[in-house]
Amino acid sequence: MRYLSGLLRMETKRNFANVGRKTEVPGQNLQHFISNSPWSASDLIAAVQSEIKSHPAFQEAILVLDESAEEKAGAESAGAGRQHDGRLGKIEMSQVGVFLSLVTSQVNTWIDGELYIPAHWFEASYAEKRKTVGIPDQRTFQKKPELGWQLIQRVQARGIPFQAVVMDELYGRNEVLRQQLNQAGIEYYGDVPVDTRVFLERPEVVYPLTKRGQPAKNPKIQGQPYEVQ
Repeated sequence: MRYLSGLLRMETKRNFANVGRKTEVPGQNLQHFISNSPWSASDLIAAVQSEIKSHPAFQEAILVLDESAEEKAGAESAGAGRQHDGRLGKIEMSQVGVFLSLVTSQVNTWIDGELYIPAHWFEASYAEKRKTVGIPDQRTFQKKPELGWQLIQRVQARGIPFQAVVMDELYGRNEVLRQQLNQAGIEYYGDVPVDTRVFLERPEVVYPLTKRGQPAKNPKIQGQPYEVQ
């Protein structure tokens, strides 16, 4: 209770030491609570989801798929590395999570998420480090859109009501994720890069012959593209 109280009341610098000062609990106690105490984050999330399923405020909600980053002082935290930090708008030492929020015109609540773990964390040289920070042995590298699809499937299987999925460019430009949503019959709205070529009529894909008379590796698209506004 005190840990959550500190997180909710503090606007910045929500580390263990500062939360402890705010709530009059030793920072080391909070560190131990989060890192070593036998509490289940997944059980807590499931309990929140169970409440949301039956709450009338969320019956006409949409799912927002996005990521959030937390700047880190070093590379010892699980999944930490030099990667894009959207909060800072640059490459920085950070942890990044992929999250789902359930949003209505009145309410916005986080309902599920997964830590993004960069590919280098799965190299053999990081085996001991993975064990130290508690990354499960069965965990494998997954790109952010793959984690996003995993989360969407999970909340759908648990009966969380939502009308559509909305996502930014990182996820909207991922063809595999769009196809998965389409095949599952899930309505979605995704941003795409401003230089995306859009064809109102199916274009012709041509592989022109090279000087040696062989088809080129890279195709040419013949058709009338339109700019995305």
